[in-house]
Amino acid sequence: EAESIVLDVIKSGKAYNKLIELVEYQNGNVDYIKNLDNVRSAKYKSEIQSESSGYVSSLDAFKLGDIASKLGAGRVSLDDEVDHSVGIELLKKRGDYVSKGDIIAIIHSNYDNNDIYINELKNAYKYSDKEVVNQLVLDTIM
Repeated sequence: EAESIVLDVIKSGKAYNKLIELVEYQNGNVDYIKNLDNVRSAKYKSEIQSESSGYVSSLDAFKLGDIASKLGAGRVSLDDEVDHSVGIELLKKRGDYVSKGDIIAIIHSNYDNNDIYINELKNAYKYSDKEVVNQLVLDTIM
């Protein structure tokens, strides 16, 4: 039932209107939402291929954040500028089965040489031969 409610809110435009309202409330520029042509894209895209087969057992969030920061998507210090056109697009997540050579992620960058980031990103993925079950709740503390 919840899924049908969510789909109705999206189809009716209520979700879109609420997004516009939230962005306006925070003094954001809604032109980026209303016209996606206003959104800058990174100059380079590097597809990352899996070097092995198996189930994605983990992704190192610290490494991902570090790579994104080095690309310019985050700040190391308050003075750093954030480049909103760069980042990491994760195509495979924990529990997904991956064959060797599958594209697992895409690096969006404004650097022409991304080899170091490609290798770091490959190392952020860990694989298992056994199916990985994602648990919504890991533990209950009472």
